[in-house]
Amino acid sequence: MAADTGADRRLIWGLGAGALASGIALLVALSGADGSGRRAQPAVATTTTVDLSSVPNDELERVVAENPGVVPMRLALVERYLRGNELANAQRHAEEAAVRAGTVEDRARALRYLGWTTALLGEAEQGEGILVQSLALEPTDRDGLYFLGRVRFELMGRPDLALGPLEQLAAFDMDDEQRQLVDTLLAEVRVAAGTGPAATSETAPPSPEG
Repeated sequence: MAADTGADRRLIWGLGAGALASGIALLVALSGADGSGRRAQPAVATTTTVDLSSVPNDELERVVAENPGVVPMRLALVERYLRGNELANAQRHAEEAAVRAGTVEDRARALRYLGWTTALLGEAEQGEGILVQSLALEPTDRDGLYFLGRVRFELMGRPDLALGPLEQLAAFDMDDEQRQLVDTLLAEVRVAAGTGPAATSETAPPSPEG
Protein backbone atom coordinates (compact mmCIF):
# COMPACT_ATOMS: atom_id res chain seq x y z
CA MET A 1 0.00 0.00 0.00
CA ALA A 2 1.51 3.29 -1.05
CA ALA A 3 2.03 5.84 1.68
CA ASP A 4 0.22 9.16 1.51
CA THR A 5 2.93 11.74 2.13
CA GLY A 6 0.41 14.49 2.75
CA ALA A 7 0.46 15.97 6.23
CA ASP A 8 -3.06 17.38 6.43
CA ARG A 9 -5.02 17.92 9.63
CA ARG A 10 -6.99 14.67 9.30
CA LEU A 11 -3.82 12.67 9.86
CA ILE A 12 -2.25 14.63 12.67
CA TRP A 13 -4.34 15.32 15.78
CA GLY A 14 -1.95 17.57 17.63
CA LEU A 15 -0.28 19.33 14.72
CA GLY A 16 -0.18 23.00 15.48
CA ALA A 17 -2.73 22.83 18.26
CA GLY A 18 -2.50 26.26 19.86
CA ALA A 19 0.85 27.17 18.34
CA LEU A 20 -0.30 28.27 14.91
CA ALA A 21 -3.83 29.26 15.81
CA SER A 22 -3.50 31.29 18.99
CA GLY A 23 0.15 32.26 19.19
CA ILE A 24 2.90 31.49 21.69
CA ALA A 25 5.15 33.60 23.89
CA LEU A 26 8.50 34.19 22.22
CA LEU A 27 11.71 35.80 23.38
CA VAL A 28 11.95 37.74 20.13
CA ALA A 29 10.65 40.89 18.48
CA LEU A 30 9.36 39.97 15.03
CA SER A 31 9.17 43.38 13.41
CA GLY A 32 9.24 47.12 13.91
CA ALA A 33 6.27 48.82 15.49
CA ASP A 34 5.55 50.67 12.24
CA GLY A 35 4.77 47.37 10.47
CA SER A 36 7.60 47.85 8.00
CA GLY A 37 9.20 44.55 8.88
CA ARG A 38 12.38 46.25 10.10
CA ARG A 39 13.75 44.89 13.34
CA ALA A 40 12.69 46.81 16.41
CA GLN A 41 15.36 49.05 17.89
CA PRO A 42 17.19 48.49 20.07
CA ALA A 43 17.68 44.85 18.99
CA VAL A 44 17.06 43.40 22.43
CA ALA A 45 15.04 40.22 22.93
CA THR A 46 11.64 40.91 24.44
CA THR A 47 8.74 38.69 25.36
CA THR A 48 6.22 39.02 22.56
CA THR A 49 3.05 37.06 21.90
CA VAL A 50 2.33 36.70 18.21
CA ASP A 51 -0.23 34.89 16.09
CA LEU A 52 2.04 32.57 14.11
CA SER A 53 -0.61 31.93 11.49
CA SER A 54 -0.06 35.48 10.26
CA VAL A 55 3.74 35.18 10.03
CA PRO A 56 5.19 34.05 6.67
CA ASN A 57 7.68 31.19 6.48
CA ASP A 58 10.64 33.39 5.59
CA GLU A 59 10.02 35.51 8.67
CA LEU A 60 9.82 32.42 10.88
CA GLU A 61 13.04 31.17 9.30
CA ARG A 62 14.74 34.47 10.12
CA VAL A 63 13.57 34.46 13.73
CA VAL A 64 14.63 30.84 14.24
CA ALA A 65 18.05 31.54 12.71
CA GLU A 66 18.55 34.50 15.06
CA ASN A 67 17.12 32.69 18.09
CA PRO A 68 18.13 29.02 17.66
CA GLY A 69 17.27 28.15 21.23
CA VAL A 70 13.58 29.03 20.90
CA VAL A 71 12.49 25.44 20.25
CA PRO A 72 8.70 26.03 20.32
CA MET A 73 9.07 28.49 17.45
CA ARG A 74 11.15 26.00 15.49
CA LEU A 75 8.56 23.27 16.10
CA ALA A 76 5.82 25.62 14.90
CA LEU A 77 7.83 26.05 11.71
CA VAL A 78 8.15 22.27 11.39
CA GLU A 79 4.38 21.98 11.60
CA ARG A 80 3.97 24.70 9.00
CA TYR A 81 6.23 22.80 6.62
CA LEU A 82 4.42 19.52 7.31
CA ARG A 83 1.12 21.14 6.42
CA GLY A 84 2.66 22.36 3.17
CA ASN A 85 4.16 18.92 2.46
CA GLU A 86 7.67 20.44 2.51
CA LEU A 87 9.13 17.34 4.10
CA ALA A 88 12.84 18.12 3.70
CA ASN A 89 12.44 21.50 5.43
CA ALA A 90 10.35 19.93 8.16
CA GLN A 91 12.93 17.21 8.71
CA ARG A 92 15.79 19.70 8.88
CA HIS A 93 14.17 21.76 11.61
CA ALA A 94 12.83 18.74 13.49
CA GLU A 95 16.36 17.37 13.74
CA GLU A 96 17.66 20.68 15.08
CA ALA A 97 14.77 20.91 17.52
CA ALA A 98 15.48 17.42 18.83
CA VAL A 99 19.06 18.43 19.57
CA ARG A 100 18.14 21.73 21.24
CA ALA A 101 14.97 20.70 23.11
CA GLY A 102 15.14 21.52 26.79
CA THR A 103 12.00 19.69 27.89
CA VAL A 104 10.78 16.13 27.51
CA GLU A 105 7.65 17.39 25.75
CA ASP A 106 9.60 19.37 23.14
CA ARG A 107 12.07 16.55 22.55
CA ALA A 108 9.29 13.98 22.13
CA ARG A 109 7.49 16.29 19.72
CA ALA A 110 10.65 16.94 17.72
CA LEU A 111 11.49 13.23 17.52
CA ARG A 112 7.93 12.49 16.46
CA TYR A 113 8.17 14.82 13.48
CA LEU A 114 11.73 13.76 12.72
CA GLY A 115 10.77 10.09 12.64
CA TRP A 116 7.72 10.72 10.45
CA THR A 117 9.59 12.86 7.90
CA THR A 118 12.60 10.56 7.86
CA ALA A 119 10.36 7.60 7.04
CA LEU A 120 8.45 9.47 4.36
CA LEU A 121 11.69 10.62 2.77
CA GLY A 122 12.82 7.04 2.18
CA GLU A 123 14.46 5.86 5.42
CA ALA A 124 11.56 3.87 6.85
CA GLU A 125 13.49 1.76 9.35
CA GLN A 126 15.44 4.74 10.65
CA GLY A 127 12.25 6.76 10.94
CA GLU A 128 10.55 3.90 12.75
CA GLY A 129 13.36 3.80 15.30
CA ILE A 130 13.07 7.53 15.94
CA LEU A 131 9.32 7.23 16.44
CA VAL A 132 9.94 4.48 18.99
CA GLN A 133 12.29 6.87 20.83
CA SER A 134 9.57 9.53 20.81
CA LEU A 135 7.01 7.13 22.25
CA ALA A 136 9.46 6.10 24.95
CA LEU A 137 9.19 9.70 26.16
CA GLU A 138 5.43 10.06 25.62
CA PRO A 139 3.98 6.52 25.37
CA THR A 140 0.36 7.60 24.84
CA ASP A 141 0.89 10.32 22.27
CA ARG A 142 -1.72 9.83 19.56
CA ASP A 143 0.29 11.31 16.70
CA GLY A 144 3.25 9.11 17.57
CA LEU A 145 1.13 5.96 17.70
CA TYR A 146 -0.56 6.80 14.41
CA PHE A 147 2.73 7.63 12.66
CA LEU A 148 4.36 4.45 13.94
CA GLY A 149 1.46 2.30 12.80
CA ARG A 150 1.46 3.80 9.31
CA VAL A 151 5.22 3.57 8.90
CA ARG A 152 5.30 -0.07 9.95
CA PHE A 153 2.31 -1.00 7.78
CA GLU A 154 2.71 1.13 4.66
CA LEU A 155 6.45 1.70 4.43
CA MET A 156 7.95 -1.38 6.10
CA GLY A 157 5.32 -3.94 5.11
CA ARG A 158 5.00 -5.17 8.70
CA PRO A 159 1.29 -5.19 9.59
CA ASP A 160 2.08 -7.50 12.50
CA LEU A 161 4.18 -4.75 14.08
CA ALA A 162 1.65 -2.06 13.22
CA LEU A 163 -1.14 -3.72 15.19
CA GLY A 164 0.20 -2.78 18.63
CA PRO A 165 0.36 1.00 18.28
CA LEU A 166 -2.86 1.19 16.24
CA GLU A 167 -4.83 -0.92 18.70
CA GLN A 168 -3.53 1.25 21.52
CA LEU A 169 -4.61 4.32 19.58
CA ALA A 170 -8.04 2.86 18.84
CA ALA A 171 -8.70 2.57 22.59
CA PHE A 172 -8.74 6.37 22.99
CA ASP A 173 -11.80 8.58 22.72
CA MET A 174 -11.81 10.60 19.50
CA ASP A 175 -14.18 12.44 17.20
CA ASP A 176 -16.10 10.69 14.44
CA GLU A 177 -13.69 11.63 11.66
CA GLN A 178 -10.68 10.39 13.59
CA ARG A 179 -12.53 7.22 14.61
CA GLN A 180 -13.36 6.39 11.00
CA LEU A 181 -9.76 7.04 9.93
CA VAL A 182 -8.27 4.85 12.67
CA ASP A 183 -10.83 2.06 12.38
CA THR A 184 -10.42 1.86 8.60
CA LEU A 185 -6.65 1.70 8.87
CA LEU A 186 -6.76 -0.84 11.68
CA ALA A 187 -9.14 -3.06 9.70
CA GLU A 188 -6.71 -3.03 6.75
CA VAL A 189 -3.80 -3.86 9.05
CA ARG A 190 -5.69 -6.75 10.67
CA VAL A 191 -6.55 -8.25 7.29
CA ALA A 192 -2.94 -7.90 6.11
CA ALA A 193 -1.71 -9.49 9.34
CA GLY A 194 -4.11 -12.41 8.91
CA THR A 195 -6.27 -11.57 11.92
CA GLY A 196 -9.11 -9.65 10.28
CA PRO A 197 -12.59 -10.69 9.14
CA ALA A 198 -11.47 -11.28 5.54
CA ALA A 199 -8.89 -13.82 6.67
CA THR A 200 -11.50 -15.61 8.78
CA SER A 201 -14.03 -15.81 5.95
CA GLU A 202 -11.44 -17.23 3.57
CA THR A 203 -10.71 -20.14 5.86
CA ALA A 204 -14.29 -20.86 6.88
CA PRO A 205 -15.96 -23.92 5.30
CA PRO A 206 -18.43 -23.15 2.53
CA SER A 207 -22.05 -22.96 3.60
CA PRO A 208 -24.30 -25.77 2.37
CA GLU A 209 -26.46 -24.98 -0.62
CA GLY A 210 -30.11 -24.56 0.18
